[in-house]
Amino acid sequence: MLGRSFDPRLGSFLDVLAADLARRDVLVQEILPARWPELADIWPLSAPVVAAHLPAIFTLGERHAQVLLALVTEDGGPPAMTEEMAADVGLLGGLFNAAIVTIDQLTDSGDGRLLGALTPSVLDAILDPGSASVTLDSLRRRACGNATAATAVELITAWVGLAQRLHAMSHNTAVWDVLTGTLGALLMAQRAVSGVVDSGSDGNVELVLTSAHLKSEGPSTAIAQMVALAFGPAHPVPERLWVAAARLGRVFCVVDDLADIVADARAGRPNVHLLRAHPLGGPLTDPEVYAVIGAAAEALTDSMTPTGEHEVDAFAVEVVDRWLRWDEHEGGIPPIGAPAAGRTMAEERAVRLLLDSLAAGDVGNSHQLALPRRGAGEVLETHSDDIFARAVVLDGLLDAFDAGLPVAPAVLHREALRLLMAKHPVARGGWSYLGSVPELPPDADDLAAILRVLSRLGGRPLAAACDEAVRLALDGTEASGGFPTWIVARRPATAFDAHMADYIEVVGGGGVHPEVVAHLADALAQSDPQRYGRVVAGCAAYLAGIQEPDGSWRSAWYAGPYYGTFRASRVLGAASAWPDCCARAQAFLVRRQRTDGGWGAGEQESLSTAFAVLALYALAPRECVDAIVAGADRLRAIQNLEGGWSSGPWISFPTRGGIVSYSGAATTAAFGLSALLCADAGGPVAPRASR
Repeated sequence: MLGRSFDPRLGSFLDVLAADLARRDVLVQEILPARWPELADIWPLSAPVVAAHLPAIFTLGERHAQVLLALVTEDGGPPAMTEEMAADVGLLGGLFNAAIVTIDQLTDSGDGRLLGALTPSVLDAILDPGSASVTLDSLRRRACGNATAATAVELITAWVGLAQRLHAMSHNTAVWDVLTGTLGALLMAQRAVSGVVDSGSDGNVELVLTSAHLKSEGPSTAIAQMVALAFGPAHPVPERLWVAAARLGRVFCVVDDLADIVADARAGRPNVHLLRAHPLGGPLTDPEVYAVIGAAAEALTDSMTPTGEHEVDAFAVEVVDRWLRWDEHEGGIPPIGAPAAGRTMAEERAVRLLLDSLAAGDVGNSHQLALPRRGAGEVLETHSDDIFARAVVLDGLLDAFDAGLPVAPAVLHREALRLLMAKHPVARGGWSYLGSVPELPPDADDLAAILRVLSRLGGRPLAAACDEAVRLALDGTEASGGFPTWIVARRPATAFDAHMADYIEVVGGGGVHPEVVAHLADALAQSDPQRYGRVVAGCAAYLAGIQEPDGSWRSAWYAGPYYGTFRASRVLGAASAWPDCCARAQAFLVRRQRTDGGWGAGEQESLSTAFAVLALYALAPRECVDAIVAGADRLRAIQNLEGGWSSGPWISFPTRGGIVSYSGAATTAAFGLSALLCADAGGPVAPRASR
């Protein structure tokens, strides 16, 4: 997970999915129509989300039951159990799983009539062979006109008939009584969580939390009791069945609510993780939700500790794979990188420096700025932060990871979570350069850096954390194709929005800035080239229109011509519409290269050389290979023993008190490392969609 590695095996998971697809076809096309024709006819007519997923849900429930059954029949099983009974146990699990999920979906959609009708007394009547038929007919009439509700009733009907049949074959009344009690408890938990309980759960957080736990964990216990129902009364049920069921219940509870945590937070629905972290309820900020996700991911990692029950352990991993949809992540979760052939000691030293700086608790790059604050009068206050620097360092480590250098995924995940938790708690525009100054608006430069690393780590699903901020930033796009650096609503929706807009006048720096436009355009192109294709093309046109006569791009916030040229070159070099601009930029860089292979002078040499190498690689990696290699050789020659480089001014901009400049050892090392990797044969490994 985020703090420690959870290492699913995509190949094995896909094999399981293939087997499940084959089994699903048998269930849907053969078993359901033959044994429960009414159910087979009605479920395709239910709500699309139910109709589409019901076969998979049914198959998963059957597999859950069969895994537990296999655990307790390794030595041949109880004498009373026949093959027919064993098959029925699996179908019981499938019907039960499908029924509770269908009722849940129906209730989440706003239709609580069926759940409201399922009172404890109605459940008792359904489970009583003498009154089940009449009660189920009554429920069918209530479901009239709603195919999803009708599907739920037919699932309940099929389950009740099969369970009573199995009970009649095993004569295990003790287990039947326990199972019916569990079903009653699950019903009450569902009603409490859904707000339809009769006896005042409103405001009772402890009751809702307990019910949410039971609602998620209890079905595994119920399925284990269905397995036990196949045992004759004289044959004891092994304790390992209950231990395994409880373990799987915990996994289901953690992963189910973890997968839904963002949607539940936005909709205000009960969620185990949210209730545990914020028992008083109320709306949560995005950073608070991300913090809860981090804690939940740690809990899930704990629950995945192997128990030695191979089939149960494998099924637990499969459950996590399913809920978190590893099959949708291109390439799955790659293994920890191993030193690749052709990598140099210079690169390995730079990686160690970056990892050591993170292990020390910070990247040594906190930028201190004195900003005017409004209060009784306007006073200067000094604030510092390192969020932007951390995103740069993480980007460099991702380059190293993709190149095969030894960077643990857990490090990447922890840093990503840290960035997510630094999101502005109120403003919609994403991230501010100084988190301790709430009125400082979010900016497109921070957004670009964080969008880039999130999309590299988790593809579109993780990059979606930036969607609202991106929309707000692009709302300010001007006719030129550029957009302002500060991200504020054109029409303030709140007093705080207006306050942030006013604060831009206090701190200065308003307007459109080429290096920032290029940075965000590059991140957008990486995160979703189809979705943002037109936006990126507009940004490219803007950058082409403001290129300096010498072929470079100047920066508003950064020192020297090389950083802006690097950022613009990445955008224009990836486009095919601006060959003349790219040629002028290439000529500028080649012309400025010194005979020793470096660029810039004095303290600025390290960063200038790294930016120039990265720019040439973006513009013409084959044509400029000699210049790129010479630049990388120069970086190796001036690298210090710790793995870094002399840190010259990087960020530099004017303020009321004069020019403010900033340099950082870790950020310099990150850019230097990326430049070295570009100079290696073939450049860095192509970034993967997820890790």
